[in-house]
Amino acid sequence: MHKLKKYPNRRLYDMTDSRYVTMEDARDLIVKGESIEVLDAKDGANITRSVLLQILAEQETEGHQAVLTNRDATGRHVPRCGWRFPRRSERCGRRR
Repeated sequence: MHKLKKYPNRRLYDMTDSRYVTMEDARDLIVKGESIEVLDAKDGANITRSVLLQILAEQETEGHQAVLTNRDATGRHVPRCGWRFPRRSERCGRRR
């Protein structure tokens, strides 16, 4: 897990690799399957959720492919349990 510290000027510091990173670098970590935790530099509060939402919003406005998607590389829909309301017979492997 990469621990990042976010400063008021939007700069991110990766405490794991001891270097400054951009939002794009943080996005790349997520795409590669890495976990991140983001702490506010001022008070140490965990702000991971808001940073992840910001990354998702920026990707959408810039027209890039979303970090999270329910489509495979060919663009076909890939259903995953929990992303939609499955029919009774499809519920997460439960059989009735």
